[in-house]
Amino acid sequence: MMRSLTSQLDNSLAAIVTVNNSSFVRGDYKGLVEINTQILKENPDIRYLLTSRAGGASILHVQGTWQVVDPWTPDYLWMTDRESRILEHNPLTGERVYHHAFPVRFYNMEWGWIFLGVSTRDHDTQIMNMYLGTLAVGAACLVLSACLAWFFTRRITGPLLHLKAAAERIRAGELEVRASVRTGDEVEDLADSFNAMAESLSLLQERLEARVEERTLELQRSQERYRVLFENSAEAIFVLKEGRVRFWNQVLGRLIGFRGEELTGASFADLVFEQDRMAFLELMAKAEAAGTPVRREGLRLAGPAREPVWVDVNCVAIRWDEDPALVFFAQDITESRDLQGQLFHAQKMEALGTLAGGIAHDFNNLLGGILGYVSLLQLDKDPGGFDFQRLAKIETQINSATGLTRQLLGFARGGTYEASPRDLNQIVRSAMELFGRTKREIEVRLDLQPDGCIADCDRGQIEQVLLNLFVNAAQAMPQGGTLKVRTEAREFGEELTLAFGQPAGWYVAISVGDTGVGMDESIQARIFEPFFTTKKVAGGVGLGLASVYGIVKNHRGLIQVQSRPGLGSTFTVALPRSRDRVAAPAGASGHVIRSGQGTVLVVDDQEIIRSVARDMLEMLGYRVFTAEGGAEGVAVLEAHRDEIDLVILDMIMPGMSGKETFPRLRAAAPGIPVLLASGYSLEGEVAALLATGAVGFLQKPFSAAQLSEKIIEIRG
Repeated sequence: MMRSLTSQLDNSLAAIVTVNNSSFVRGDYKGLVEINTQILKENPDIRYLLTSRAGGASILHVQGTWQVVDPWTPDYLWMTDRESRILEHNPLTGERVYHHAFPVRFYNMEWGWIFLGVSTRDHDTQIMNMYLGTLAVGAACLVLSACLAWFFTRRITGPLLHLKAAAERIRAGELEVRASVRTGDEVEDLADSFNAMAESLSLLQERLEARVEERTLELQRSQERYRVLFENSAEAIFVLKEGRVRFWNQVLGRLIGFRGEELTGASFADLVFEQDRMAFLELMAKAEAAGTPVRREGLRLAGPAREPVWVDVNCVAIRWDEDPALVFFAQDITESRDLQGQLFHAQKMEALGTLAGGIAHDFNNLLGGILGYVSLLQLDKDPGGFDFQRLAKIETQINSATGLTRQLLGFARGGTYEASPRDLNQIVRSAMELFGRTKREIEVRLDLQPDGCIADCDRGQIEQVLLNLFVNAAQAMPQGGTLKVRTEAREFGEELTLAFGQPAGWYVAISVGDTGVGMDESIQARIFEPFFTTKKVAGGVGLGLASVYGIVKNHRGLIQVQSRPGLGSTFTVALPRSRDRVAAPAGASGHVIRSGQGTVLVVDDQEIIRSVARDMLEMLGYRVFTAEGGAEGVAVLEAHRDEIDLVILDMIMPGMSGKETFPRLRAAAPGIPVLLASGYSLEGEVAALLATGAVGFLQKPFSAAQLSEKIIEIRG
């Protein structure tokens, strides 16, 4: 294939050099562009063509376009490779090409080089067709061979199969069966010997039946013992006689951490968790009185080297070696009980999130009105004046309050975010660099997996998660300590993801561990609740870990905590792994107030928002209509569809929501630009409307500068 492509490209390059020679040597780049554009048009398999003149310019043609490039920059350096070879993935078109180079000489002088890449698709197709043809012929030969083998085998092995069938019936107990084979050869002799053996077996059976009858009475007692145990089987089985273990299976030993020699003769008290011993005694008494199996759920077994194990227990009274005894069948429910606890916690957090989200949404509307009027008042004030400075302080306090509502919305999983593929290792390093400037007394240890730690996430929100976890760890180590941060890509099964409502699969896990004071189970059960804190007054508002929980859930991730008093804590955040490339960093932009012209319809159920939006828009030069809800907004648009240039639509409204209003607005005035406004993302509803035609999103609360910038961005 390489020789074929090389030969083809040598011919193509020779032709290209011939038609380019004069323009190339004279430096006639205009003619060179026209010639090469025509060449690519006539040869669609050529994916790129780079002409590089020594001491001159380099012109790159790619699929109908051309540009002057510097081939020695990292983006194009790969194209100047003078070795002919296959490129599995060329950076320009993303497909497999054959790269070839050809020098341009004039009167034995080298004037430059021509590099081009040709698609290998046709050659690959030819090779694949050749492989498929070969496989088809081979398959046909195999089928023919199998048919012939089957035919001759049946002719040769038929009598032997008859003999085998007779042997199988005898093995099943039909000792009267005899083989009937009449072939006149060695197979018939074999059948006769077989029949003689069957006759001998029949005589032996009669003798064995007499011996079996003698042993039956001896085995019945042992058979009854095992029948009772295994007909009522559960995962762990043990027999108590006179308060001590007389029989047990290996599952019990593994479950509670006893070895065999420790279990034999062990006391009943050694198996049962101390707080559940009375419950076990009651179970035993009921079983002895009832004479039938008695069940008790939610008890605990425990051994010397293991944590308590939750079990459901069946107990039945039996006789063991002619003496009264009790047999227990214990099923391990520890994992399911843990999952139930996690599910209950997730449901509780969901309910708290809904409440927090509603409060934050209403508070955002109040802040929106205040911020809007403050921004309007600032426009009439001298930036150096005393009144302007007072307004600036009010705006600062509003921004602080906005930050508080964003944390609440983060907990409620309703905060807005922009997800794109991000390298979590870079985010960890960035957050750690910021954290490390203020906590130099803490030793930091990073263990970052170098590859595969890409996840779709909002960089700012994940940095907030990490900083909250770092700060929480630092507060748990007031005298200093060690902060360990680890990243790794690993597969999570349903036993871990089910409680979070997420699918099993590959996730990128970030573990943040400290050597601090740790937490007991009662604190762990509440750490993600909003406003819950173990700090003293003025030590915190209790929203840090609550916002962590909300942000992680909003990213369809998982979060777990492991902690014991005095042994520190480890928080593990897992986000679904992405195989896309890391997104390029976005550039920064400032807010500038710019006036405009046109008519804007504001649809919002809050009077304060409508009022401040009207004042800001009129100050910016726009004519304004307002509507109190979705139905009124559609009616206003239908009445003034030829006048209205833009609709600003609130997402959360009683009656007809923004999601329901949007298609009716587009139906009333097809093509009307609709700008969505909310402080609450509604689990992707905003993203869905943006995908179906909404022109943008405005985060509440917003200032006059932010509003003007967004409108100019939309209208151009």
